[in-house]
Amino acid sequence: MLKKTLLTLGVLSLFSVFQPAPAEAEELNFVCLTNSAHVNTPHAIIPWIEEVARRTDNKLQIIRFDVNTLVPVRENFTATVNGFIDIGSNTVGDNPGVFPVHNVLQLPMITYNSRTTSYAITELAKKYQAVRDEFKDIHLLWYWATPEYTINTTKKPVRSLEDLKGLRLLVWDNYVQEIVTRLGATPIMVPPLDSYLSLSRGMADGVICPAAVLVSWKLGEVTKYHTRCNLTANVFWCGMNKDRWDGLSDDFKKVLTETSANMSVNCSTVTDVKGAGSELQWCKDNGHEIITISEEEHARWTEILKPMYQEWLDEMARLGIKDAPEILKDAQALTQKRYDELSAAGTL
Repeated sequence: MLKKTLLTLGVLSLFSVFQPAPAEAEELNFVCLTNSAHVNTPHAIIPWIEEVARRTDNKLQIIRFDVNTLVPVRENFTATVNGFIDIGSNTVGDNPGVFPVHNVLQLPMITYNSRTTSYAITELAKKYQAVRDEFKDIHLLWYWATPEYTINTTKKPVRSLEDLKGLRLLVWDNYVQEIVTRLGATPIMVPPLDSYLSLSRGMADGVICPAAVLVSWKLGEVTKYHTRCNLTANVFWCGMNKDRWDGLSDDFKKVLTETSANMSVNCSTVTDVKGAGSELQWCKDNGHEIITISEEEHARWTEILKPMYQEWLDEMARLGIKDAPEILKDAQALTQKRYDELSAAGTL
């Protein structure tokens, strides 16, 4: 009996030796692109953080910081690469020259909303190495995107090209700056969170921005007209410092991978429905005018902006991106495919 007991204990001891050690507790800082007031924070980001904690028995804690706290927003990518930030997020438009392939979805009149853009960039990244290579220096967790950009003006409604002439419009990135210039208005580049102050002081006639921040960033308080024109979009990324990722236990990596899998859909749906849809409705309820340009006007704008497609292709050729024509073609097809699906389902 004693021998049997000792043998059993010995086997159990050996078994325990070869069992993987339980993951040690980890804490990751996360500089979130959206601030606390943005609709995505309570409805997508915080639920993800809570799910990660729940699935790891609170051993993996993600500490969220608002944008522009640990570092200026335009430094989020660099800070994630060098490890100052564990998890970062931002738009590709904030780093000119760093994500030229991703800029295909900033080309004008291609995409429709956050869900169409998020779907397209996710599928493009699966198919094309040139897309994946632009994020090779971090561990990418997910993509999502802005909703439609609207032209939001203080005093003058925009229904045509002629209405744009001479308007001073705030813009937040180089691509929109170029679009505005070609359409005949005068762009003024500002950091996004400076827009409210600039408009309230009369320093500009309007702002071109995603419709999902009209209320949360108080821009609807200083604008009255909102023109929907399918103008452009901006891709968002969320990713992790590579060394920090590599240092995590396999269990933690598995949880982060699995919980991130649906975040592109979650974030983009919240952005479109609870963000842009709700905030444009708030504007309408408060006496603002929501304008959609006519098909004829849309064609006029597209004709003026169409040379930007070839310019992007020329830039890709200089960079040696041989798949660029296919990437552009697929970007257009994927956004249209997702738009048609949403339209058929009645969920636009």
